[in-house]
Amino acid sequence: MSVIKRAAALLGAAVMLISGVSCSKSYAMKVGDVVITPEQYRVTAVSIKKQYLTENGLEETDGFWDKYVDTTYSSTMKEYLNAMIQSYIISSNLYSIHFDELGLSLDSETEQEIKASIEELINQYGSRENLDAALKEQGYSYDEFVKQYYDEAKRKAIIMYYFGPDSTEQPVSEQSLHEYYDEYYVKVKHIFLSTKTKEGDEMSKTRRDEVGQKAQRIYDRVMAGEDYEALLDEFNEDPGMASSPNGYIFSSEDSSYPRVFYNAAFEMEPGQVRLVQSNLGYHIIKKYSFSEDDIYSPDNITTLLENMMSEESNKILDKLKERIGVTYNNAVLDSMSVEKLPRATEAVTPDDMTEDVKEQFGIEDEDE
Repeated sequence: MSVIKRAAALLGAAVMLISGVSCSKSYAMKVGDVVITPEQYRVTAVSIKKQYLTENGLEETDGFWDKYVDTTYSSTMKEYLNAMIQSYIISSNLYSIHFDELGLSLDSETEQEIKASIEELINQYGSRENLDAALKEQGYSYDEFVKQYYDEAKRKAIIMYYFGPDSTEQPVSEQSLHEYYDEYYVKVKHIFLSTKTKEGDEMSKTRRDEVGQKAQRIYDRVMAGEDYEALLDEFNEDPGMASSPNGYIFSSEDSSYPRVFYNAAFEMEPGQVRLVQSNLGYHIIKKYSFSEDDIYSPDNITTLLENMMSEESNKILDKLKERIGVTYNNAVLDSMSVEKLPRATEAVTPDDMTEDVKEQFGIEDEDE
């Protein structure tokens, strides 16, 4: 759930960033000379669709994609998600192209981190051959997959080039960073108790009531003075907390959380604890103060600067898009519109998505 972490896409654990090739006879989109094949587009679109529905507790029923996103009636669900998928593909490729144009390079630490991440993934699959086979099933080569890691690192480097403390373009001061962080971000942990079965279905009312009673007992123990961290270690059912031991950090612009969870996080003061129920289950939330590491770690500061300078970032991307050029194969894109892709329950796609994708593709469910 943390929107701060921006990791390169891992097979089986993340949405894949699109890396194009220039020799395909068929294409879904082109960004400059980079070609995004229909197979590559489909893999990303199916993955994002599944994550989008799952994270927002939405069900793909008849007529779902023709609903409007919000009361402005500016776009339907399918228009919104199709546009966001394409925007994500375009921006990742534009940043990579611009990185090379500026003559930038990745430092040795970043190179080592990328190599270590790839090596870890190979170990998870048992061998390079096993990884190659898994990638091939999803329409990717090993080289294309590795390029995703480098594209993500290049994106971060571009953000720092334009807005980082050492930038000669539009540097953001430390004071401005602190003020923005305090105003627009929250940091929380939660002891989560699910009201869903392993298959993702709603538990029976009796079972949900039992979970609610258990959550109330844990909350009462916290309020009576027991150590929150110890109770979190004992009872929490959210596996995401293991990868975010310091807490989830998200902004006021993020809407990928259940609304009741989001509202509580922003209403509370650091140190406060609150019990809330969402469509996913029960959350015993505790709010925390920020540390310097929260702001200045390499992943965090990149995301913070990108959010803080979003208007300027969009201007940069618009200029790059106009100069480099983007071509759409509308016939292919129409054939892979989100409502025509396999339903989330049918799709064979990664189960756990990167946190930055959760940030970018969540919307508020009006029924929550």
